[in-house]
Amino acid sequence: RDLTSEKAAEAAIAHEQQLLTKILDASFDALLVIDERGIIQKVNAAATTVFGWSEAEFLGNSINIIMSVAEGKKHDLYLQRYCRTGHKKMIGKQRELEARKKD
Repeated sequence: RDLTSEKAAEAAIAHEQQLLTKILDASFDALLVIDERGIIQKVNAAATTVFGWSEAEFLGNSINIIMSVAEGKKHDLYLQRYCRTGHKKMIGKQRELEARKKD
């Protein structure tokens, strides 16, 4: 079985992931990437500096760790609604919220 196309696809994905990491780390703003359940998949260096958690502490945890309890509950509902209906009530909108640091 010829695995040439599979290997090429894997290499392309690895390249895209490296590029994304470089773009995230070049930002002076704290950036966190979450999945559809709100679980943190990627963070940049600025996020670790701003919030005080290490990358390892962020990854695999809910984005709610940087939100107040009330905002975290709302955020979970927004994500659930979006996954269920595709309706974007808050997703993609800019808003300013207070965030929590590790300390």
